[in-house]
Amino acid sequence: MEYEFIIRLPFPTVEEAIEKLAIEGYYNAFYDQPIEVSRNENGYDYEVTEDQDVDLHVIIPTENASDTTKKLARLLDHDTGQIKNEPYELQEWQQPIPRIEVDEEWEIVTPQHDPTPGKKQILLESMGGFGTGAHVTTRDCLRVLLHNDLTSQSVMDIGTGSGILSIAAAKKNAEKMIAIDIQPSEREVYANAELNGVERIEVQQKDLINEKPESYGKLDWVFINIGTEETIQILEQQFFFKNEVEHFLISGVVEWSHGKLLDYFERYGYEAVEKHINDEWMTIHFMRK
Repeated sequence: MEYEFIIRLPFPTVEEAIEKLAIEGYYNAFYDQPIEVSRNENGYDYEVTEDQDVDLHVIIPTENASDTTKKLARLLDHDTGQIKNEPYELQEWQQPIPRIEVDEEWEIVTPQHDPTPGKKQILLESMGGFGTGAHVTTRDCLRVLLHNDLTSQSVMDIGTGSGILSIAAAKKNAEKMIAIDIQPSEREVYANAELNGVERIEVQQKDLINEKPESYGKLDWVFINIGTEETIQILEQQFFFKNEVEHFLISGVVEWSHGKLLDYFERYGYEAVEKHINDEWMTIHFMRK
């Protein structure tokens, strides 16, 4: 039987403890870094705090948890009373995507779900890419897209992840979709596109902040669900304003930094025609004046 042993240790000593465990043949050990979250202009910042204690989790098959506790205490020079244990059950790491309601008309479902009568569906199988609809920024982007007519229009989806926004654009009759991500996402995007009967998506892996600009032809819409600073860096590097894009759909923006984005788009001749606020997250539809 497997047990999970939980040992409270000062964070600076954890890696040394893991090395000692490995020497004794205990390899299944893990812990969560002590993270301090703070706000910044782009959203949140994270810093490891060195002066905290953490729980080291060690999974060990044993018939006698008490004897193993004593052995761990000797090995790590620790008090047995400070080592907890409990039976360990392996958890499935990838949970199925729940049915997600976008609005009264649309929902996101997996192929295993039965469609809700009277609703339209976006089918999705998550393979790890961002954009399952679980986060409010994705849902708010969909609420904008799915209530616009994109017939015969061209769109670019930056930070495409699962490809869900490109798929939504196709369902609203967009003619051309270019889906770009800094991570390899081609397999996931094409798999989800096939689930939805979509064939017109072109997937590219690019770092638009650092790579040289390319000519993508006329673009009617550009979607960016990343963050304020990254959005501005991409727009500056790729010269999208010279392309005379009609619509920008920008999300992943925190409420306390959206003023900078409004000023930036105003400077280039765009106005915010639609805003969604969910918790601290904002989604803004900009349109060329």
